Amino acid sequence: MDSSDSSYYSRQQLDELFLQMIAFFSGDPKRIQHFMKVHSFARIIGTKEGLDETSLFILEAAAYTHDFAAVFLTVATDFLLLVAVTLTDFQDFGVVTVTVL
Repeated sequence: MDSSDSSYYSRQQLDELFLQMIAFFSGDPKRIQHFMKVHSFARIIGTKEGLDETSLFILEAAAYTHDFAAVFLTVATDFLLLVAVTLTDFQDFGVVTVTVL
């Protein structure tokens, strides 16, 4: 069975992804509610548009996981700000100069 076979994708896989996303965003009910709402809209639109099973599976999985980039960008931005603030603290000692754009 390969990924071009529509039986390769299953509702069980999407349910497992759903549970993993809840675990990933545990403690952040707004993000959980957001991805659930996005998934609901995506599934309804995909179904109404007549997507085949494989395309609908991909759409639903993408709807669940669409905020990963936002989370990682937020973490990366927080880390870079922390580094910039830390380096700025050393600037008073003439050790380093930091330019924040």
